Amino acid sequence: MSDIILFGLSANPPANHHIGIVRSLLEVSSKVIIIPSGTRKQKPSTSTTSPKDRKEMVSLAFGQVPNTEIDFYDLDNETFTPTWLLDKKYKDKFPDSKIWHAIGGDLVAGGKNGESEIQRIWQKGNEIWNQLNWIIIDHPLLPVNSEDLPPNGKIVEISGFSGRSTDVRNRVAAGQPITELVPPEIEKYILKKGLYTCKF
Repeated sequence: MSDIILFGLSANPPANHHIGIVRSLLEVSSKVIIIPSGTRKQKPSTSTTSPKDRKEMVSLAFGQVPNTEIDFYDLDNETFTPTWLLDKKYKDKFPDSKIWHAIGGDLVAGGKNGESEIQRIWQKGNEIWNQLNWIIIDHPLLPVNSEDLPPNGKIVEISGFSGRSTDVRNRVAAGQPITELVPPEIEKYILKKGLYTCKF
């Protein structure tokens, strides 16, 4: 049975650290499916850039990365598919594979006491916490406490992690360079389209 990892992200914009995460995930799985999310009430920043622009930037960032697939359903339909439904969708699509969900370590913080964001806020939080397979991204800026892991969770360590999409947006708004944070194609697209010029 092969492992397939689902990697959801806002991609606003996709940056070097996202590409690094995907490459690290490919070291432990045969395929990574990249799922840029649609507009989310819980994440107002997703409404500051059009789905069309985010779709184009995701294609530029990941289109040439081998053994990946991009799921544009949410961006194309301006919706947000909850994790439990993504799990069902891909288990139906790949019945002979094991489906994993890659998430940041911040989402499992407090898990040992039932206080992680997944358990408290996500749809069917306690159910998916206990039943789904999770890849928890551990990096120097956000170390993971192994006691917080869900029952079917395992850690993938990411080295050389730097920057966030928020940093990119803030730098652009402040007129500061972003060359070290995003691929050249993304930087060129952001500047050409005049994205993120207003701080959110």
